[in-house]
Amino acid sequence: MTPRHASPEHGATSHASHISHTPHASADVIMRATAIMALFGIIVIHFVQLVPTFKAMPLLGFAYVGLIGAALVVGARLVTAGSPPLRLWAPVAAVGALALAGYAFTRMLSTPLDTQDVGNWACTLGMSALAVEGLLVAISLYATKVARSTPDFSSRPSPAPALSRSVIVVEANGRTSARPLASFDGRILDSGSAQRGR
Repeated sequence: MTPRHASPEHGATSHASHISHTPHASADVIMRATAIMALFGIIVIHFVQLVPTFKAMPLLGFAYVGLIGAALVVGARLVTAGSPPLRLWAPVAAVGALALAGYAFTRMLSTPLDTQDVGNWACTLGMSALAVEGLLVAISLYATKVARSTPDFSSRPSPAPALSRSVIVVEANGRTSARPLASFDGRILDSGSAQRGR
């Protein structure tokens, strides 16, 4: 019988796919970590203002609590969820965009929600919040774009592992079969050496 090596391309394909997928995975981890830190910044900025805000403008204080809660929820999803890019990052972008819109709204209009901040664009904490919220929206949009433009190697069928660890055996009667590579104890014959040994 004539043992022959199974094609090594099966294992190489899987390995190449893993290597190609690794840079995108690393970028995803970095973007998630950056977004989580930005969400943490939003939480801290608004948490330190809760007590004075509740005393002066209770409705705005409840809005802060809602924003903090939303930031906690989407931050937890970034840590644990493996959702599609749009479902994962859209809520993150929404938190940042709503916070930006709320800041602009309270600076332009006097409402029962906030009657003291009209025209107060230069508030130190407010400007810090604007920077963090803008960063959050930018990261979300970029992460969604990158995820959509990167091929999804995980959806490709993986090769059968048995083929990369077996040899094709040609029996004396012309029949072929696959046998584990280990069963030959490392002694693999090609067709030429098999002919010379007969």
